[in-house]
Amino acid sequence: MNSRLEKILRLVLNNNSNANIGNISKMFGLSKRSLENDINEINLYLKELNQPYLFFDDYGSLKSTGDLNNNFIRKSLDNFDPIQYKFTVEERAIYIYLILSWNSDYLSMESLAKSLNVTRVTILNDIKRLDKKISYETKIISNPGKGVKLDLCDYIRLNDLINIFEKYKILQENTIFNSFIIKNLNI
Repeated sequence: MNSRLEKILRLVLNNNSNANIGNISKMFGLSKRSLENDINEINLYLKELNQPYLFFDDYGSLKSTGDLNNNFIRKSLDNFDPIQYKFTVEERAIYIYLILSWNSDYLSMESLAKSLNVTRVTILNDIKRLDKKISYETKIISNPGKGVKLDLCDYIRLNDLINIFEKYKILQENTIFNSFIIKNLNI
């Protein structure tokens, strides 16, 4: 499961009228074939939960073959094991930036890799990409014996945290990724 699959499934669970081929393709920038692959992955997840599967009807609307137990599926999504979750490059960058902003001390590459269930090489590459995207006032400091930390003033730290929480609706939307962040930041 990844964030796109979760969002598509939550559209269906919310009986959203946007749950059709055209809207979902546009929403996520997907081809029809990619969307069909996503539905197949969602159906594998639903099968594990003993739920009916999803399909597109002749009008392109996303339907299920039976009655979905919406509360049961939502509860399953809310309790999803982060080890099975596939973080996108953007989600990893957001998490790394948030965790570094939240902590003023060094964090080891090992602890970051373990929390995201990826390799240290992946974390190193994520940090290199992140370093190119952050503002000039913010510096990523790396110490081979200690790990990495952000060098930024408290005003920028607080402002960045507020902006990220608002932009990604961290405390407003119940998603696997948001739950992961809240748990790891001990909010």
